[in-house]
Amino acid sequence: MLASVDNADLPGRVATALRQKGYSPLREVDVSTKDDLVRLSGQVPTYHLKQMAQETARGVQGVVRVQNDLKVICSRLASA
Repeated sequence: MLASVDNADLPGRVATALRQKGYSPLREVDVSTKDDLVRLSGQVPTYHLKQMAQETARGVQGVVRVQNDLKVICSRLASA
């Protein structure tokens, strides 16, 4: 029998996993949960970081589904 995972702290565990990646934009990602869904929102500067955030969240124990609502905002294009 698998050990039960306490999902009450799931947003905190996902946020911690994102911070541990070492990329400052991932520290700013908003993490929320509803039932078995983890929602990522906010802004990141590249599609690579958007994908990294999603896969990092997916790898956290207790995460069943991920909704990646992160927006990619490239600061070089925004200031041009």
